[in-house]
Amino acid sequence: MELTLPEGPLSGVVTLTWQAADPDTPAEELTVMIAVSYDSGATLIPLAEELPATGTYDLDTGTEVFSAGVALLLVKAVDPEGHWGMAWQEVEIRK
Repeated sequence: MELTLPEGPLSGVVTLTWQAADPDTPAEELTVMIAVSYDSGATLIPLAEELPATGTYDLDTGTEVFSAGVALLLVKAVDPEGHWGMAWQEVEIRK
Protein backbone atom coordinates (compact mmCIF):
# COMPACT_ATOMS: atom_id res chain seq x y z
CA MET A 1 0.00 0.00 0.00
CA GLU A 2 1.40 3.37 -0.98
CA LEU A 3 -0.02 6.81 -0.14
CA THR A 4 1.12 10.11 -1.66
CA LEU A 5 0.10 13.58 -0.48
CA PRO A 6 1.41 17.07 -1.21
CA GLU A 7 4.20 18.21 1.12
CA GLY A 8 3.53 20.69 3.88
CA PRO A 9 0.27 21.68 5.59
CA LEU A 10 -2.94 20.77 3.75
CA SER A 11 -5.46 23.49 2.96
CA GLY A 12 -8.33 23.76 0.48
CA VAL A 13 -8.67 20.97 -2.06
CA VAL A 14 -5.70 18.59 -2.15
CA THR A 15 -5.22 15.44 -4.20
CA LEU A 16 -4.36 12.18 -2.49
CA THR A 17 -2.92 9.33 -4.59
CA TRP A 18 -2.70 5.65 -3.65
CA GLN A 19 -1.65 2.31 -5.05
CA ALA A 20 -2.46 -1.06 -3.50
CA ALA A 21 -0.99 -4.42 -4.49
CA ASP A 22 -1.46 -7.96 -3.21
CA PRO A 23 0.69 -10.81 -4.54
CA ASP A 24 -2.25 -13.27 -4.23
CA THR A 25 -5.12 -11.08 -5.48
CA PRO A 26 -5.68 -9.28 -8.79
CA ALA A 27 -5.88 -5.49 -8.38
CA GLU A 28 -9.48 -5.41 -9.64
CA GLU A 29 -10.53 -7.54 -6.63
CA LEU A 30 -9.08 -5.12 -4.04
CA THR A 31 -11.18 -2.33 -2.55
CA VAL A 32 -9.80 0.78 -0.88
CA MET A 33 -11.19 3.12 1.74
CA ILE A 34 -9.89 6.55 2.76
CA ALA A 35 -10.28 7.83 6.32
CA VAL A 36 -9.09 10.58 8.65
CA SER A 37 -8.37 10.30 12.37
CA TYR A 38 -7.78 12.96 15.01
CA ASP A 39 -6.89 10.54 17.83
CA SER A 40 -3.86 8.68 16.44
CA GLY A 41 -6.00 6.12 14.62
CA ALA A 42 -8.26 5.02 17.50
CA THR A 43 -11.29 6.44 15.66
CA LEU A 44 -11.49 6.46 11.86
CA ILE A 45 -13.83 8.83 10.04
CA PRO A 46 -14.49 7.36 6.56
CA LEU A 47 -14.13 9.81 3.69
CA ALA A 48 -14.60 7.41 0.75
CA GLU A 49 -15.13 3.65 0.37
CA GLU A 50 -15.21 0.97 -2.33
CA LEU A 51 -12.49 2.69 -4.36
CA PRO A 52 -10.23 0.85 -6.86
CA ALA A 53 -6.74 -0.42 -5.98
CA THR A 54 -5.08 2.56 -7.67
CA GLY A 55 -6.42 6.07 -7.94
CA THR A 56 -6.67 9.67 -6.83
CA TYR A 57 -9.13 11.45 -4.59
CA ASP A 58 -9.64 15.18 -4.05
CA LEU A 59 -9.91 16.01 -0.34
CA ASP A 60 -11.66 19.27 0.50
CA THR A 61 -10.21 20.30 3.85
CA GLY A 62 -12.79 23.11 4.03
CA THR A 63 -15.61 20.67 4.82
CA GLU A 64 -16.86 20.11 8.37
CA VAL A 65 -15.21 16.66 8.55
CA PHE A 66 -11.81 18.35 8.76
CA SER A 67 -10.58 20.25 11.80
CA ALA A 68 -7.52 22.46 11.98
CA GLY A 69 -4.54 20.72 13.54
CA VAL A 70 -2.73 17.41 13.28
CA ALA A 71 -4.54 14.42 11.77
CA LEU A 72 -3.80 11.01 10.27
CA LEU A 73 -4.91 10.43 6.69
CA LEU A 74 -4.98 6.78 5.77
CA VAL A 75 -5.87 4.39 3.01
CA LYS A 76 -6.79 0.78 3.64
CA ALA A 77 -6.98 -1.94 0.98
CA VAL A 78 -8.99 -5.12 1.56
CA ASP A 79 -9.01 -8.33 -0.50
CA PRO A 80 -12.06 -10.63 -0.89
CA GLU A 81 -10.89 -12.83 2.02
CA GLY A 82 -10.80 -9.84 4.38
CA HIS A 83 -7.00 -9.49 4.52
CA TRP A 84 -5.93 -5.86 4.54
CA GLY A 85 -3.01 -3.49 4.28
CA MET A 86 -2.80 0.14 5.26
CA ALA A 87 -0.72 3.25 4.66
CA TRP A 88 -1.02 6.48 6.59
CA GLN A 89 0.56 9.87 6.91
CA GLU A 90 0.43 12.42 9.70
CA VAL A 91 -0.57 15.79 8.28
CA GLU A 92 -1.32 19.29 9.44
CA ILE A 93 -4.72 20.61 8.37
CA ARG A 94 -5.10 24.37 7.99
CA LYS A 95 -8.56 25.90 7.68
